[in-house]
Amino acid sequence: MDFLEIHSLLLREPNLLLPLLDLSDINKNNSNFCQIKVLKNHQNLAFTDSGKLIHVIKGKLLQQISNSKQIVNAIWMENDFIFHNVFQPNPYEYVAFGRVELAIYDAKAVLQELSGQPFFPDLLIDTLKRQEYQSYRYARMLTKSVQERVLEITKLLSK
Repeated sequence: MDFLEIHSLLLREPNLLLPLLDLSDINKNNSNFCQIKVLKNHQNLAFTDSGKLIHVIKGKLLQQISNSKQIVNAIWMENDFIFHNVFQPNPYEYVAFGRVELAIYDAKAVLQELSGQPFFPDLLIDTLKRQEYQSYRYARMLTKSVQERVLEITKLLSK
């Protein structure tokens, strides 16, 4: 069993952002707010500007640090949202693992639209906690052998 199979077994909590986007007035057909992009296997996605909200519609997207070592520090899957340079600057670029379909939003416009929702602060807190937890979980998994990872995932799933 390889790491991607183990990663796909991780418990995925429902994301509050997807239903909020569906209920909002943000139109995916309006190119000012949203771009739909399809990446082929190993195709890179790098942004020169900040403030993007990336929704992985289909496929797996690897997030790596932009340097000569090419360290993958996250694997994003269907219905995951990535806040690229919204809350803090980061040196990440993204690489498609297989065919990946993305919706790329202008984060400022999305957050402005969603700020009218009564539970918007809950969404921000939930998003920040989720990113911190996923980063911690992924970093911890990299320190273990494959056998230890499988055992840990099995324990998580058996609860």
